Amino acid sequence: MLLRLAFRNLSRNRRRSIATVLTIMLGYAAVTLFGGYVANVYGSLSKQAIHGEKLGHLTIAKPGYFDLGNTSPENYIFDAEDQMKIKDALKDLPGLVAISPRLSASGLLSNGNTSTIFIGDAIAPKDLTILSQGLANNRAGVLSPNDETGIAVAKNLAKALSFSKGDEGVIFGSTFEGQANAMDFRVEDVYNTGNAATNDKAVVMPMSLAQQLLDTQGADRMTVLLDNKDLTQEAVIQASERLRSAGIKTEIRTWDEQSSFYRQVKNLFNMIFIFIFTIVLIIVVMSIINTMSMVVIERTREIGTLRAIGMQRNLLLRLFSFEGLLLAIMGCLLGLALTAVVATTLNAIGLAYTPPNSSSPVRLLIDLVPQILASVFVGLCLFAVMSSAIPARKAANAVITDSLGHV
Repeated sequence: MLLRLAFRNLSRNRRRSIATVLTIMLGYAAVTLFGGYVANVYGSLSKQAIHGEKLGHLTIAKPGYFDLGNTSPENYIFDAEDQMKIKDALKDLPGLVAISPRLSASGLLSNGNTSTIFIGDAIAPKDLTILSQGLANNRAGVLSPNDETGIAVAKNLAKALSFSKGDEGVIFGSTFEGQANAMDFRVEDVYNTGNAATNDKAVVMPMSLAQQLLDTQGADRMTVLLDNKDLTQEAVIQASERLRSAGIKTEIRTWDEQSSFYRQVKNLFNMIFIFIFTIVLIIVVMSIINTMSMVVIERTREIGTLRAIGMQRNLLLRLFSFEGLLLAIMGCLLGLALTAVVATTLNAIGLAYTPPNSSSPVRLLIDLVPQILASVFVGLCLFAVMSSAIPARKAANAVITDSLGHV
């Protein structure tokens, strides 16, 4: 009965009701479209961090490595026995795909005439293949399992040294004891890291080549890859317990803790999303309050009559709340349809842009995330009900005789 009455009351002034519904529709579409874009960006950044930056889901190192490993890496090396213990302790970890020994190296890369610095990341070729699965545009590089001297060179670094696939050069570095060392290499692959900050210095090399360059048989960290990033936090807890039980002192960090770029972008977009949602919410609330206030003024005598024949205040509040709820539901449903149409159209067009710190353009894509669509729907409906209650409460508390005599 209340819903029927509420719908009938809204149809009295269709122009005002339609304007309010359109305002809610546009507000809902704006928030959900931006939320879908943000969700797509988060997904792309997480994939780039986990697979492109080759962080995996967990990184296991000796205590202090993440703070002091760059200054004295020789103090934080897992020897072959330590590596086997870690693999045995985590072999039954839920969602485990691979555990990969890793080693960092840096020095000079030379083509015989020109030399420039590089920052190297060593990994077994088979582990690199597993770690980079599903990553578009070959942003992790490719290594050959049959060539221990083959390395992958970042695009701008290869350009600076005039390297192309198949070319040979010399890599210079120093061992952990400080002795100079040099190794011959062949360019197995030239790849785009996707990041302008690393595209002129990144190198991916086989684990065996890096170990020879640094004169070690160990690894400075172990990378754990899972089949689902949602398992990351649970994996941290279980891995810590298992390694502690095995008597191995380690420090574990997740992929998002290590990727500062991901955290910074996420914090930025979260602030923008809150800002946009707040503006939309204010517009919607003010629109509904304005609409319901005009309704109260126009129906003051009607409200007095309803109160005179025995309608209770709470029932009157519910009636106006239902009117606000209907406005929000109709606006959100239309907004949902608009969101679907705009998102589908933009995704099909294939617009691209180059974001800050990126070395290549990316497509502008919008995900239709059920959680975002539902939460914004419910949120706007709740605020619509509360906004309707403000003028309704004033009308319900008015003196009946004053309402009946209103002109």
